[in-house]
Amino acid sequence: MENEMKLVAGFGTVEEYPLYAAAGADELFCGYVPFDWNEKYGNLQPLNRREVRYVDVQIGAFEELCILHKMTEVYKKPVTIALNALCYSGEQYPRILSIVERCVAIGLDSFIVADPALLLEITRSGIPCKIQLSGELGEINTPMLEYFREVHPTRVIFHRKNTIRDMGEIIQKMQGKIPEYEAFFLNEMCHFSGAFCNSLHCDELCHLCQVPYRLGRLDATGESVLEISKPRPFSEQEDYGLGASGCGFCALWKLGEAGVTHLKIPGRGNYSGFMEQDIKSARQALNILKESKSEEEYLSRMRQDLFPAGCSRVCYYR
Repeated sequence: MENEMKLVAGFGTVEEYPLYAAAGADELFCGYVPFDWNEKYGNLQPLNRREVRYVDVQIGAFEELCILHKMTEVYKKPVTIALNALCYSGEQYPRILSIVERCVAIGLDSFIVADPALLLEITRSGIPCKIQLSGELGEINTPMLEYFREVHPTRVIFHRKNTIRDMGEIIQKMQGKIPEYEAFFLNEMCHFSGAFCNSLHCDELCHLCQVPYRLGRLDATGESVLEISKPRPFSEQEDYGLGASGCGFCALWKLGEAGVTHLKIPGRGNYSGFMEQDIKSARQALNILKESKSEEEYLSRMRQDLFPAGCSRVCYYR
């Protein structure tokens, strides 16, 4: 496999950055919400859709960002700041531009952006930074990416519902126009598409995707044939299971063939030990992928080494 994909991991505290870097992450991303933003807007007008204080899911002080940048100079693993809300009020844009400017001033110049208006505001401001199109932006297709070339994105992050075939066709058609493409790989296999999810990810309310629900179909007689899904509660620590909440290991070969350059391991708010093991396992799989001469060889070795007792069967890509 010639295309050597990179691992991108999410983290929630400065302390997790060196842990995940040492585990094998090539890049990392986090949220940053200043206290004065939470004080003024609370959870109903979130900055990056992770407005949580009870669990460490994001950076909350500018001084921590300064420490984080110093760490990137040591570990050489770049960090991207997520600005993932779907939209903002008019008065919030100047505040956000000020946050972006402060981050760029200390050397953190890469941002994941979901709101189209914010994309244009940042571009028009002339702030020298790199923009990644968030998977929360909406449906990803070639006409949409042609439209957003105006903001000069460095990367496209495909949302959870894109198929490998869709991604491959888009990458082929956009060849040379946008250099990098990122796909979800592990964890948080939400049944919602981010751009159409109205759930609040906060302390006061259970995440909508964590509420027990039923999925299924009607049979020929019109009777309900249902599977019951029971998501793991956010606050309950269970035994670790690789790929238990979303897994893309079997799709690695095809993702590489499609032209995907980066693999996303979301994990802001996840248990640090779980994330560390996820990253190590993903790095092991990439090493197997690099050494394998065929997809069949990769699948055989990967399953033997990483899933000797069987996998979770919670597949991102079938």
